[in-house]
Amino acid sequence: MFTPDSTSLIEAERARRKAIVADDFDTLEAMTADYFHYAHINGLVESYDTYFGRLRSHDPATRISGTSSSDLEVELRGGYALLKGQSCIIATAGEFRTLFLSVWEPDESGWKIVAYASTPLPDAN
Repeated sequence: MFTPDSTSLIEAERARRKAIVADDFDTLEAMTADYFHYAHINGLVESYDTYFGRLRSHDPATRISGTSSSDLEVELRGGYALLKGQSCIIATAGEFRTLFLSVWEPDESGWKIVAYASTPLPDAN
C-alpha cells in the first residue's frame, strides 16, 4: 500500500520531468489526474486533453529537451499535497526559469499531479 510522504512526492516530480524529456507519454499520463490543468507562464491554461494532445503532436516549437527543479518544498494536506519550487526548462523556444506550484493527490498507486502553474522567476539583478 502506498503511503504518501514528502520524499515520494519529490521522487514523483523528478519522474514526471524525466518522462517529459523522454517523450514517455504513457508514464506521464499514468501519473496525471484526468482533471489535470496546466497554467503556462504566458497565461495559457490547458486541460488534460489539450496538454497531452500538444505533447503527442511532437510540435518542434514546444519540444522540451531538459528540465530540472530545485528548492523544493512539500506541504502535505488532508487528501492532497502542494509542491513548490524553482524550475528550469530548456525548450526549442529558449530557456525558462520559473517559480512553480503544483497540486498532487495520492491514490493506491502513488502520486497523481492535478494542477501545475508557473510564473517567471524574478530577475536576480
